[in-house]
Amino acid sequence: MVSGRWCSSWLFHGGRGKEVNEERDHDGGGRHSPQSPHRPSHETWDAAIPAPDLSFPLAATIVCLCACACFLNSLSGDFVFDDSEAIVNNNDIRSETPISNLFRNDFWGTRLTHPSSHKSYRPLTVFSFRLNYRWGGLNPVSYHAVNIFLHCLASVMSLRVFMVVFGPGGHRAAALAAILFATHPVHTEAVSGIVGRADLVCALFVFVSLLSYVKAVQETKAREKRIHNDKYRCCSNASHPYALLALMAVSTGIAMLCKEVGITALGLCSAYDVLLAHGGAFGRLIILYLFREKAKIQLLWKNMPAGLCRGLLSRHLVLLVTGIVLLASRWVVMGSTVPKFMKVDNPASFLDNMFYRVVNYHYIYSLNVLLLLLPLWLCFDWSMGCVPLIQQATDLRLLCLPLLWICVGLVLRRGVISHSHTSRCVLMGMALGIVPFLPASNVFFRVGFVIAERVLYIPAAGFCVLVVVGMRELRYVFGMNQRVLQVFYCLLVAVFILRCQQRSQDWLTEKQLFRSGLDVCPLNAKVHYNMGKVAADTNDVPEAVRRYREALRLNTDYDQAMNNLANILKDQGQLEEALQLLQHATLLRPDFAAAWMNLGIVQASLGDHQAAETSYLTALTHRACTHQVT
Repeated sequence: MVSGRWCSSWLFHGGRGKEVNEERDHDGGGRHSPQSPHRPSHETWDAAIPAPDLSFPLAATIVCLCACACFLNSLSGDFVFDDSEAIVNNNDIRSETPISNLFRNDFWGTRLTHPSSHKSYRPLTVFSFRLNYRWGGLNPVSYHAVNIFLHCLASVMSLRVFMVVFGPGGHRAAALAAILFATHPVHTEAVSGIVGRADLVCALFVFVSLLSYVKAVQETKAREKRIHNDKYRCCSNASHPYALLALMAVSTGIAMLCKEVGITALGLCSAYDVLLAHGGAFGRLIILYLFREKAKIQLLWKNMPAGLCRGLLSRHLVLLVTGIVLLASRWVVMGSTVPKFMKVDNPASFLDNMFYRVVNYHYIYSLNVLLLLLPLWLCFDWSMGCVPLIQQATDLRLLCLPLLWICVGLVLRRGVISHSHTSRCVLMGMALGIVPFLPASNVFFRVGFVIAERVLYIPAAGFCVLVVVGMRELRYVFGMNQRVLQVFYCLLVAVFILRCQQRSQDWLTEKQLFRSGLDVCPLNAKVHYNMGKVAADTNDVPEAVRRYREALRLNTDYDQAMNNLANILKDQGQLEEALQLLQHATLLRPDFAAAWMNLGIVQASLGDHQAAETSYLTALTHRACTHQVT
């Protein structure tokens, strides 16, 4: 099999020697380390990085162990937060449910054509839950074990991706970046939260798609070289480039069936082809064009090997066709409609003022960057007032915007200032961080969240690339002591592992998870609402009432909090207040079947039987509609 031979080649040989590192990196200005002004010609690009050059199997083992060390304690965790809706209450994971339902329903078990569906089409992720259920029912241990295994596998795959990014002379850098990726605390939600499996499996196939594309480019280059030398013969050990491109397309499709962000694999493939393949020649052409360097453009174009441009265009045609087919298929599956979200899910996207809408988007981007740089403030939910809107020119948070773009500009400047290998690594690192984040950026469509740590799973790979490049710069350009760099890196990994273990502990039970949310987002109405639910489940009625009232104070239109508080007040005999709450809830959400039913109970208790009958019938109508579409 083509794919079998290829998988073994890139997993265990690590791509050594496949592409020659065309040039020694002198960082565009001939700057050398003060400690070694005369570098040996055989020195690799990452020789300045304070780490041993490990074989791929040994590096992969270390990465896997680090990934396990971070999240092993999550094995004792329960089903928490969204796990209840996606797994415990989702009939699609049960064996008696026809498997065809997985391809008609969304991630939460709701028919995709239903107005309340979020259109999150992830049938392969749900199928993995179905396998878990078949093996162990609703025992959460097996679900957590699969998540940890998938994170280990994705981390090992990231090692191979980093080997591609840093090139044959960057195996030390790749190992350090993969360890950072495996231990980054922002992954906790994706690994310790069982529904985060969608991000894990998606990332795995995005990496497979990218590596397939890389192999296709390499095989194209090798075949053209053999043809040029008149030595081409059909070789059984060689994979055909178009077979590898087909594998790339299939892997991207599978990634999309795990989570929507899988489509960004095509963007990463394009970025590799432009920025890294063939010494980044096409990327350099684009940079020169932007700087109006016509003479250099002509020289570079003249010296470009024959067939290089034709190969790039043909591969991008494959990427374009694949993207159109996948997006069109997804649009049809969604019933040709977009999901509808409420204002509390993503308040910034509902702002009428375009200027402040863009300002808030950029502030949210800066918070995502901060979570990667300093993953101390992690929360299971960032909606409902957790990030107050910027609506005044005097808001000090506006200072975050120029700071964000100054930092991005400095990193981008390092990427375009020269045609060195370091510059290409910087640009590819930025691509790895930005392209997978685009679906969550509100640029193309409105998303149903403010910040979601799980969507940073793949972008964290770009962050790790930039950190390791920064280490190399500190050592090679600024002459920082090697021992100091080693100590700082080891401390960083140790802190990351401890933070992962600490945060994973928060995800063991809902009570711990929601309580941790109060420390980060005390103004989040949903956090107080969930704390109220936990208190009600444990018969702590006074605490439940207090939390529901606080949730309503923070969000006066929180219909679910109204319904739950009214239920408690009904049982306590406070029927008038319960009546007002339920009437308001049904006014806010006319299809809220549970609220209509509770309203009927309260009205019957107050002796208004005619109104109660109307409420009961309304509840039955909305519930019947829900069952009909599911």
